[in-house]
Amino acid sequence: MIIDLAPYFQNFDAGNSPNCWTQDANDNFDWTVNSGGTASINTGPSDDRTGGGNYLYIETSSPRAQGDRAIIYSPTIDLSSLTNPELAFSTHMYGNEIDSLIIEITNNSASSYDTIFTKYGDQGNQWND
Repeated sequence: MIIDLAPYFQNFDAGNSPNCWTQDANDNFDWTVNSGGTASINTGPSDDRTGGGNYLYIETSSPRAQGDRAIIYSPTIDLSSLTNPELAFSTHMYGNEIDSLIIEITNNSASSYDTIFTKYGDQGNQWND
């Protein structure tokens, strides 16, 4: 298993395959690297957070249904060198079909997870830190 050392930074600008990020094989649909706007009307961002780059994205409009899940795993990150570890990221949750974004962590090789962030519903047409 490859372990990345903290601090770890990912902006998804390197290409179509996020480095060492893994799609869950048992979820309902997958995350995609995208640039520019989204395919559906009145949803999603028109560009990435900084302009001109890529972002990780899921399309929640039809044919998605309530309860469908898209799960992606980050690389394993060793936080032992940090005194006060922090996860910082931006979200753009815009559209009528937004359900939830849940972020979980594990420190026991995925035997169990702890939820560290949850956000529900439409958050407006802007990036939020």
